[in-house]
Amino acid sequence: YIVLSRKSDRLADLLLKDENPILLEGLHCTYPLLKSSLIRSRTIVRTHNIEHEYYRMLADAEPSMLKSTYFKLEAAKLKRHESILSKCNGLAAISETDRFHFKQINSHCELIFPFHAFDTVTVPDGCGEFSLFHGALHVAENQRAALWLISEVAPYLGHPLVIAGKGITPTIRREASALSNVRLVESPSHEEMDNLIKSAQSHLLPAFAQAGMRLKLLHALFRGRHVIANSLMLNGTQLHPYCTLAETADDFIREARSSFQTALDEKSRAHRKSLENSVYSNAENAKRLAKMIEKSARN
Repeated sequence: YIVLSRKSDRLADLLLKDENPILLEGLHCTYPLLKSSLIRSRTIVRTHNIEHEYYRMLADAEPSMLKSTYFKLEAAKLKRHESILSKCNGLAAISETDRFHFKQINSHCELIFPFHAFDTVTVPDGCGEFSLFHGALHVAENQRAALWLISEVAPYLGHPLVIAGKGITPTIRREASALSNVRLVESPSHEEMDNLIKSAQSHLLPAFAQAGMRLKLLHALFRGRHVIANSLMLNGTQLHPYCTLAETADDFIREARSSFQTALDEKSRAHRKSLENSVYSNAENAKRLAKMIEKSARN
């Protein structure tokens, strides 16, 4: 569905009349690759995810049998369609884990970490007053993470937990209402979300499946204080040195409590600042992508 909902024969015809390199964003947009080898020979696909694995994860996390069945069917179709990537000029993977996967399909695969909204790191001064989890709460995995934090972590924190995002479900509302230290923020604007991230003392970011690169992790690192995450959240990102690792509920509780005793010192701030010139530099990644496009033009 994510491919056919973006189907455009007119677009494919226009691409055939043009000799410039083509950049397609995600497997979602690869319908033109089905039309012609001429299109495939000068196309780079920016992969956003291993889509069939992501849809399997959605199926496993989805309580509705009907929706779960839909996600499983889509996963099977996406796995079949993924082979089209072997025929294009090159791939730009978004994480180390994804590059390993996609290099088996197309040897011309390079790692270019995601572009994002931040060119500078601005760690807030002082200390915040709450821990924060944020994400799109209509997504099954984020629902699972939010409910896990509410039931397994929040009761033992000793300080407030804010859960923010769009699509807060009735189940999340019901579970949160039983705890006096949990506050929900429904559909915050970009400015409101940025203020929440700057105001939090710690960011609790558990993940329950490998699903590419989460931009909320970068948002917390570029704009927030302490970031506490598990290995599934950090896998393939090279961001482990900037975060505190926690796996179990007890780990998250302990590290969140500990974070409330300390502001980020100058050494930690300087280390976080190094993200500006790391593999997450927008400018450097733009140069790398430009080289791929230039190479594609020569071919």
